[in-house]
Amino acid sequence: MAFVYVIISIICSVSVSLILKTISKKNTNLLPSLFFSYITTLLACIFFFPQNISTKLLESSAILISLGILFPVGFISMSKSIYIIGIAKSEVIQRSSIFISLMISFVVYNEVLTKSKMFAIFLAPFAILLMITNKQSHNIKNHEHKNLFSLKYEKIWILILLLSYGTVDILLKELSKKELVINILSVSFLISAISLLFYLALTKNIKTITLSSLKSGLLIGSLNFCNIYNYIKAHKEMPNDPSVIFILMNFGVILLGLILGIKLFGERVTMKNYIGIAITTLIIISITN
Repeated sequence: MAFVYVIISIICSVSVSLILKTISKKNTNLLPSLFFSYITTLLACIFFFPQNISTKLLESSAILISLGILFPVGFISMSKSIYIIGIAKSEVIQRSSIFISLMISFVVYNEVLTKSKMFAIFLAPFAILLMITNKQSHNIKNHEHKNLFSLKYEKIWILILLLSYGTVDILLKELSKKELVINILSVSFLISAISLLFYLALTKNIKTITLSSLKSGLLIGSLNFCNIYNYIKAHKEMPNDPSVIFILMNFGVILLGLILGIKLFGERVTMKNYIGIAITTLIIISITN
């Protein structure tokens, strides 16, 4: 049954990327959709998981606020990356962010530097470079999608994608040591929604909230929660084999993202990119053994 949960989680994860790709191609503001998505995810967490507000939430306030900011930043950078280099390569780069969390673990938590982790840290930058050094920037050349989408910002958004997801991974690992993980995540989703609403009001973009953004937000939020829910269920089904779930999830997302990116959107994947994908897969397998 664990594998069924993983498959559902993979489908939900890649489906979110497909929606982000569609929104970016329409040249519409993503932030209202993200606002509604976090409200949806929050309500789903409250409905499906028992909520217990305690002092442990206050003890984790720094993590709560950090996640509340990093969640939307991660989504936005993923959307920009998908627009710039496509779904297939963005999914691989997102999964490559694990090497950022490994480096932080050694510096902050003094984790033991094993051979497999040294191998991962050494190879990860090469894998990322192989994914982004090609001619897949026709979207930017043909459609100057405001200033932030111009070519000179391409590497910056990919760097933000790596750093945001890598930092989120570390914060989630820190949360796993505590109880009430879902409760803490629920508060983080609330902070994300409030921060996005505040930003929209501050920049006078409240009018960009439309029925269309509500619909896409409900869909993104539902898929996001479904991803989280099934991933947690998969780990509960195989509590003694977390590495198996981790490998299946990451490899599945990379593979499905690659197939859909090529088939649905005609994304060009060069031999360099395939080598980068192979290296990323090797890194994921090596770290979990």
